[in-house]
Amino acid sequence: MVVHHGRDNIRVNAITLGHIYALLVDHISDEARNLCRRAGPLDTEGSAWDVAWVALFLASNESRWISGVVLPVDAGTLVASPLSILPHLQQENQEGDLCENTSG
Repeated sequence: MVVHHGRDNIRVNAITLGHIYALLVDHISDEARNLCRRAGPLDTEGSAWDVAWVALFLASNESRWISGVVLPVDAGTLVASPLSILPHLQQENQEGDLCENTSG
């Protein structure tokens, strides 16, 4: 798409999300949410506003030279080593089940 639409001054980018707080995750235990949060190097949970600011930037003229990218908005989780979460998994496993069934 970038190649076909670039000459028409149309930029094509994508945003991928990490652990974003939303009402949909309210049923997840605090332990599970903390584990997801700690999976990224920034040790934080994102919000819809974090994604909105990135989308606004990509739609603005300030990003006029950015096209053809997939931009992760994930607090660095994509580049973090899967091994970095192992100590957290082991600790949580000793404390109890992270994925308790809350569906009733």
